[in-house]
Amino acid sequence: MTVQTWDQASPYILATGQEVLPLGGFSGQAPEPTPAHIRQLVDSGQLRFFQLVSGPPSGPEAYKITNWVRKTCRMIPAKNYRAASAVGAGPSPAQPGPVALDECGTGS
Repeated sequence: MTVQTWDQASPYILATGQEVLPLGGFSGQAPEPTPAHIRQLVDSGQLRFFQLVSGPPSGPEAYKITNWVRKTCRMIPAKNYRAASAVGAGPSPAQPGPVALDECGTGS
């Protein structure tokens, strides 16, 4: 799963021990992952879910990735998964707004 900020990632990592990829690193300004790398991970089946918040993401690469996800992937209705607030994740002070879960690749 990919999220927009590190503070969205930490509750999932702590709760599950699974890897979560924040876009743009700690500050949102890191150049990795690139849009090409994200598409490669989706195409290979290594990355399937994106947790996005409303509003613009930080950093140019995160902006390109977020736009690609919103245009290409399928938004999963909230009734079909456990709400983000159930594991302590959700909008952050840096990224306020509703949270959406999108599925890319298999099943989208």
